[in-house]
Amino acid sequence: MKGIGAKLGKAAAALVALPMGLLLAMLALAEPQPVRSMRDIIFDSFQRWSPRAFDPQMPARIVDIDDESLEKIGQWPWPRTVMAQLVDRIGASEPLVIALDIVFSEPDRTSPERILKLLPPSPEREALEGKLATENYTNDRVLSESFARWPVVSGIVMADKAQAPPVLAGFASAGDAPEPFLPKFRGAVAPIPILLPGLKGFGALNWVPEYDQVVRRVPTVLVGEGRMAPSLAIEALRVAQGASTIILKASNASGETAFGQQTGIVSLKVGELVVPTDADGAVRLRYAGTRPERRIPAWKVLTGAVPKEEIEGRIVFVGSSAAALSDLRASPLDPVIPGVEVHAEMVEHILAGQKLSRPDWAPGAEAIGTVLATLLATLLTYRFVPQLAAFCTILMIGGIAYGSWSLFRNADMLLDPIMPAFAGGVAFATTSVMRWKASDSERRAVRTAFTRYLSPAMVERLADAPDQLKLGGERRNLTLMFSDVRGFTSLSESFRHDPQGLTTLMNRLLTPLSNAIIERSGTIDKYMGDAIMAFWNAPLDVEDHAGEACRTALEMRQRLDALNAALAGEAEMAGRKHTPIDIGIGLNSGDCIVGNMGSDIRFDYSVLGDPVNLASRLEGQTKAYGVNIIAGEATEALARGRFALVEIDRIRVKGKREPQRIFALLGDHVTLAQPHMDALAAGTTLLLDNIRRQDWDEAEHDIRALHRVAWAFNFTPYLDIMAARIAEYRTHPPGTDWDGVYVATSK
Repeated sequence: MKGIGAKLGKAAAALVALPMGLLLAMLALAEPQPVRSMRDIIFDSFQRWSPRAFDPQMPARIVDIDDESLEKIGQWPWPRTVMAQLVDRIGASEPLVIALDIVFSEPDRTSPERILKLLPPSPEREALEGKLATENYTNDRVLSESFARWPVVSGIVMADKAQAPPVLAGFASAGDAPEPFLPKFRGAVAPIPILLPGLKGFGALNWVPEYDQVVRRVPTVLVGEGRMAPSLAIEALRVAQGASTIILKASNASGETAFGQQTGIVSLKVGELVVPTDADGAVRLRYAGTRPERRIPAWKVLTGAVPKEEIEGRIVFVGSSAAALSDLRASPLDPVIPGVEVHAEMVEHILAGQKLSRPDWAPGAEAIGTVLATLLATLLTYRFVPQLAAFCTILMIGGIAYGSWSLFRNADMLLDPIMPAFAGGVAFATTSVMRWKASDSERRAVRTAFTRYLSPAMVERLADAPDQLKLGGERRNLTLMFSDVRGFTSLSESFRHDPQGLTTLMNRLLTPLSNAIIERSGTIDKYMGDAIMAFWNAPLDVEDHAGEACRTALEMRQRLDALNAALAGEAEMAGRKHTPIDIGIGLNSGDCIVGNMGSDIRFDYSVLGDPVNLASRLEGQTKAYGVNIIAGEATEALARGRFALVEIDRIRVKGKREPQRIFALLGDHVTLAQPHMDALAAGTTLLLDNIRRQDWDEAEHDIRALHRVAWAFNFTPYLDIMAARIAEYRTHPPGTDWDGVYVATSK
């Protein structure tokens, strides 16, 4: 029976979940800073888990003015003559382009004419100044002449300075005008005029700062004083291809559907390369990470120690990784990288055909996903029990996360899993709490009504599922156990003047035995004085129920040994004699009916069926065969090969017509692997065969042979019992029509 309170709780939860999902969807669309921060953490993690594969054949190389180069050549800034030598060395190896991550915005302070001005007036100074003026010699002119010899692109910095950036690239556009969407500056810081004529291009060194200063996106084109200027990487690619114009494609261009809305830039084309971009023209980099193969120390270039093939046909960036020069950045992969490496990564990203992007429809898709995740989590909580609903919700959240990861990995697409996953989790938690509160009164009513009639565990189960309050059952394949104390009548007699002592002893015995059953997924059906009835594979599925029952039986014997040792110690301290407690255990498997059984006013969760009766009879035969645990042939078939199970007879128990093979359970897989175990099993089988053939002499010979190994497995009592049976058969032969089945006369 389902309570009205539970139904109302589900309805109320659904009414709360929908507006909550809409609110979270609006939050996803608004993209506040905390949401963006969490998104960046996820996307950065994706990059760390799957960075772009580095290809050493990629043309990008960095001539690095590193700390070692500063030690060998001298402190920065180097004289422009040294820089001219560096450019000439690189140019002589025939690169496609030399891109300088440097802005020579001031004259060289080490140039001779500037140093002469620092000297006191003298004839010698005047003569030298005249000679330099005649020859028109300055360090900057030397560098300018070097620039003129090679395909050199210089860096510029877009800044709030009223100076238009020098631009050699031409620009064209398709669709909406791109300028409104590009990063804007008042002007630029550029190289000094003497250096401009020899340069083949100018590229901006700027990057778009984010809240945590991590470089995730690099602009391709910027605007200064109304003039568009390419970034250093884009300009390097233009010059390397010999292209003249950069084409910007924006919304409402041919092939782009924006429904009349101006949504921003879509891509740019430089030479033969098409570069997908965000709406503001920035490229989201898929980093490969810092690679030593990409860098060439500047001092090695200056000394001629770099093979030509390292530079020939490549795009060479010149920049610095030296800590003192402070041109350091952070990327999703590395907390500290040189700024020049960002430009090289961008060239590799473009040439590798990467298109890591966050589509303009992504926020809308994430908002819809947030609403759907909320509704699905609510539906799961409404339809399923809490554990299954939680599992399905976790699967849903995992599916959202995996979908986002898969889109990144396989489609270079960035879709945020945070808000949909968060919404699903919050919806599940909220709906679950509301359902729990709504049905709490119903659970309390169930507990109050049935606590006096059922076990606490059963009461809790019924409180969680009130619809189970009905009679009936189901057919399941179970393994059953009966355990009984041997000689309980004599034990009770010894406590005839101390009934409380007998109760205490039984509690000390039944507690560890019961714990062993429960710890192995067993269900205790009932206690019958000194006996325990239990079963496996109901109400919960137990995959290896026969194996669990066998392990439990062996564990019960171990715990009984520990209890006997403790009781013996207590008796010795009290000056009493302790008689060890012993138990017999019967195991059997088969199809049974299990469920709530009893009357309309009182019932219990129990089991019925022929396998139950046989398990009880097998427990009674343990004493008759001198073994501790007997398993039926159905249990042996399920547990075969994993336990030391030895056939000890074929019997017809009281009340049964069909004979049964019965097996002594002597141990687990460790016992099964012990020396002589195979000999014991084979010898016992031979003994039973000779008895069934009524070959008493051979059977007695088998018993004598088995005595040599039986002691190691506590199997000697069984052999003594079988020897006595053979002696009885000699006196009273079973007859020529005997089928070899022993008929048990006791339960």
